[in-house]
Amino acid sequence: MAMRQHERRFRAMGTDVVLWLWHSDEPRAQRALAYVQRFFVQTEARLSRFRPHSELSRLNRGAGQPFRASSMLFALVKSALDWRTQTGGIFDPTVLHALL
Repeated sequence: MAMRQHERRFRAMGTDVVLWLWHSDEPRAQRALAYVQRFFVQTEARLSRFRPHSELSRLNRGAGQPFRASSMLFALVKSALDWRTQTGGIFDPTVLHALL
C-alpha cells in the first residue's frame, strides 16, 4: 500500500488545530488522529483556566493552599516555574492575581 496523507481539523485551546499523518492504512491513521484529538480535548478540560471544574482552576482557587496535583499538572507547573527562572522572570506563570 502507498503512503498517503491523512488530515484532521478541530478547535482546541482557543485555536485551530490541524493534524497531518502519513500512513498507508486508512483505519489505523484515523484511529491515531482521533487519539490525538481526544488528548487535546482531555488536556484542555483538565488544564484550562477558563473551565471552572478543571484541575488548574481548582489549583488557582486554592490560592496557595496545599493541593494534590496530578502528575501532569505537577510537571507542567514545574516546567513553567523553571522557565520563569531561565528567562529571569520575563515568562512568569504566577500571574493569577493580575488575571482576576
